[in-house]
Parts: sequence; C-alpha cells; structure tokens
Amino acid sequence: MATHHEEWSQDRARAGKGWEVKIDRKTPPAPIPSIEPQEVGAGEPESLHRRLATSRKDRKLTQAQAGALFGVSQQALGAWEKETKPIPARLRETILRWIETGETPSIP
Repeated sequence: MATHHEEWSQDRARAGKGWEVKIDRKTPPAPIPSIEPQEVGAGEPESLHRRLATSRKDRKLTQAQAGALFGVSQQALGAWEKETKPIPARLRETILRWIETGETPSIP
C-alpha cells in the first residue's frame, strides 16, 4: 500500500510538471487567528485536551494505559491530546471527573 506522500509523488510525476505558485507581494499576508480561548473540535473547551494530557502525565500513565481507562486505544487518546480529534461527548464528563478527582472511570 502506498503512503500519502508516495501517491502524491506518483500523481505529480504523471502530471509531468510541478505546482505553480504565484505570490502577490503587494498584499500583506492575513493575520493568523488565535485559538485562545475559543473552542476546538466538537464544542469542548480547548483546555480539556491539555488538561487530559497533563493529568495523565502527572499520574505517570502512558497513553495506552489512560486510553484503557476510557475504553479507547492509545491512538485515540493521543489524537485527543494533540487536538487532532474531538473528545466524544459521551466521554467528556467522565474524563473531566477523572481529571478533577482521580476517580477511576466506569465506562457506560
């Protein structure tokens, strides 16, 4: 199975030329919007992702160990911590309780 990069390279080779990029130097670049304190993902506060990572590290748990507490894989927990995937609504309250109290989660 080809990786994304290999597929892109093959498509580019088939096209016979590279991408053309034109830069308008007269127009200044648009400012990059801040994500603080806006919400990210499916409506959870941005800090929940970071709080999860911090709590996990403070408790000296691996992502796999913490993921097992919530019934998810290491990859899912890692994606939540990196903010590349939203934390499912059904787990937000459970995760928040674990962060705040250390209570072992019981997954419905």
